[in-house]
Amino acid sequence: MPPARPAHPAPWFDDLANAAIALAEGDDGGVRAEDAISAAAAAAGEACLMAAGVFAPDACPFPPGQLVLSDAVNRLLTGDMTEWEALPEVSAFGLVRDLLPENHFPPAERPAIVPIFERFAAGAAAQLPGEVPLSLGEAHRPRQPAALSALLLRPKVAALWTQAAVTAGERHRGCVVAMLRVLWDTRDVIAPDVALTLALETLVGMAKLAPAGMQAAPATAQGGFSSLLRRLRNN
Repeated sequence: MPPARPAHPAPWFDDLANAAIALAEGDDGGVRAEDAISAAAAAAGEACLMAAGVFAPDACPFPPGQLVLSDAVNRLLTGDMTEWEALPEVSAFGLVRDLLPENHFPPAERPAIVPIFERFAAGAAAQLPGEVPLSLGEAHRPRQPAALSALLLRPKVAALWTQAAVTAGERHRGCVVAMLRVLWDTRDVIAPDVALTLALETLVGMAKLAPAGMQAAPATAQGGFSSLLRRLRNN
């Protein structure tokens, strides 16, 4: 059975999962699992960063891709816990543990939590614009930078939040549930350990990097918002 859904008057997170899958659709109409998972995880990570309240939407004081250090983000992701068994159920990683059926995503396939954060810290500075550090081989890397996926999904996310009257405290958790729906929908075409590693590394990375297109004055020396889109797409 699919992941359990938190109580909510509208299944907006299903619509977000579908949007992430549609974003990953290739010219041939097929959907590559890695691209869909990356897109959904990117949106979830960005939502966690926004929920932490580090800065107001559309007023990010950092340039796109800059490292954003925040204890509040860590609490939303893991509740400052380092073991799967100790995670608060309301944390992002806690939702992964509690909502993904263990017959398809057994605990043994979950990546260790601490190395995810360590790999991010070690690799963030070396990434191309828009990308997050990933430990997976080239065959399992998304074709589109995570930051671009989050940017393209952002209008859909905002519209869904408005239409469903989603409270501020539930927004990031619903986005994580959307990520879990994509993991469920792609379970037959990608190994669970690979899928979880990709999802969680992208989630953490996007929750700790300044988003594209939220700066207070997007018309920057790089040529403005249109230029930013071109640079992300061309990486």
